[in-house]
Amino acid sequence: MYEEDSAYWGFTGGIDSLLEGVVLQKHWGPVMRLSHEGSLDEWKVTNISCARLTSLGVEPHDMKNRYMRHRAVKDFTGCDMLSVPFNPRQDQRCINFLTNTSNWKELVPIAQTKDQRTIKFSIVFNPIWVADGLFIEQPLETIIKVPQRPFPLEAVGEVATFHADRLLLTYRVPPTGWACLPISMIEDSVAKYKDVVETNEEFFRMSGVNNYNEWVKKDLFDYVREKHYLERSVNGDECIGVSVQLKIADVGHFLSSVMRIPYEPHNDSWHAFFDLNNIAGERVIDFIRKRNYAGVLHLATLSMFDYFVGNMDRSPNKNNFVVGGTHIGSNANDIFMLHPNHPTFVYLDHGMTFYYRRPSRNPLTKSYGAFKRNKPGTFCLFHGPLLRRIRELVQFTGGPMNETVFAWRMQRRLPSHVYSTIGPEGLLRSSTRGKEILAMADRCLENEHIRPYVLFP
Repeated sequence: MYEEDSAYWGFTGGIDSLLEGVVLQKHWGPVMRLSHEGSLDEWKVTNISCARLTSLGVEPHDMKNRYMRHRAVKDFTGCDMLSVPFNPRQDQRCINFLTNTSNWKELVPIAQTKDQRTIKFSIVFNPIWVADGLFIEQPLETIIKVPQRPFPLEAVGEVATFHADRLLLTYRVPPTGWACLPISMIEDSVAKYKDVVETNEEFFRMSGVNNYNEWVKKDLFDYVREKHYLERSVNGDECIGVSVQLKIADVGHFLSSVMRIPYEPHNDSWHAFFDLNNIAGERVIDFIRKRNYAGVLHLATLSMFDYFVGNMDRSPNKNNFVVGGTHIGSNANDIFMLHPNHPTFVYLDHGMTFYYRRPSRNPLTKSYGAFKRNKPGTFCLFHGPLLRRIRELVQFTGGPMNETVFAWRMQRRLPSHVYSTIGPEGLLRSSTRGKEILAMADRCLENEHIRPYVLFP
């Protein structure tokens, strides 16, 4: 198997080493070194008086105090809102805290916007007492996804994609757990906040309701009863399975970041970035020198990831996120933290993953159509480490139903309800798409004119 040549690309060690070299310092947050465990160490922060802090209007000592608060919360809960890529060694401690209902104080609706069209909630956690008797209120923030009409896999997709991310070794999806959310807790939340939660009249019209209370009743409560999604908790209360995901600090949209690409809405012209037939030969050097090529490599990696997990709902301007490197709005609260160091990419919003069909807007789907017709691939830019990992995961185990390593390991990681919803067939479809990625990459590598540039570090 061919391997990427870092000499062509000018960086080694993955996209974060590239970002460290190409993103101007004015877009960085405070400098924070890593601990011996590979996570950011809040005790080792310097250059707090950076340009982004100035735009936020916060004093350096205040931001440092926020980092120290975060360190205390991280030590207590295992949840790290700053370190991206994520440290998988912290996952289980964090998920245990997030999904332990004894830590929950209240459920709060998340406001509707054009980007947030589904019913979502957040947990307000009980205060915690940490070392030296420090009392911390609202230690963490979360995003709760629920099954609903017309998005039945919202919660299942979030949890399954988190586990797929860890098996693919990308580590870009925040810790995400599965919990049974009491119906009574949702009812109390809706009753308390129905008249103050920010809503969008367009979504009410689409659902055929008049207000937030009716929307939740029709698309959530009535739907889960109709589909028999209700369960019983250990104390006998009615509950529904939900995903609980850690909310990360300083998240912004990809197209609002310094790593953005030129993009025209509502068309697929951005797919041309991955067609090396357009930039083969010496012109690849010009491509590498372009300011936006880090964003192109991000989209190439993300396209591979999304094709594998069957994500139907992503494009450059949809569900595409970064941490750091964006303008900070005036609505930042008094515990908002700047992402340290250079900005980087985080993978969020996976409620439409593990569908059986290929993602229609993914550039790999278009390229696979050409592949089947024995035409040159229109996607020939692959992340070498991810490609090799996919090759390992799609190997057969010798088990039933053409079981792959990916399916076998997912079955052992997923909560029972999540696994039964996706099923062996859903995991087999992912493995099949993984083999399609490998076949497309092999076809591109057969072309000696573009071969040196097909794989990147």
